[in-house]
Amino acid sequence: MTNAARAADGTPAHDPSRKIVSVSQFVPATPQQVFDVLANPRMHPVIDGSGTVRGELHAPARLSLGAKFGMSMRVRFPYRITNTVVEFEEARQIGWRHF
Repeated sequence: MTNAARAADGTPAHDPSRKIVSVSQFVPATPQQVFDVLANPRMHPVIDGSGTVRGELHAPARLSLGAKFGMSMRVRFPYRITNTVVEFEEARQIGWRHF
């Protein structure tokens, strides 16, 4: 028995019936301006297109490598998460995880 990779909906990850949707949009801003928005947790509810990010609970004014920040979320019901910045390169890369 093999453990084939599966998508969130349970279908095989390689299933040819799965569709990928991609959207591009030009943002009239410099990379530094975009990075400044992403590095400011108070801006995350503003830029969240899904409406799930409701607000920051506890966070530094600006994120940095190793920084922790909490967010108020809602997907069917309200909950809170704590994120940790795991990737950070000024004006180039920022990434966080919540588990």
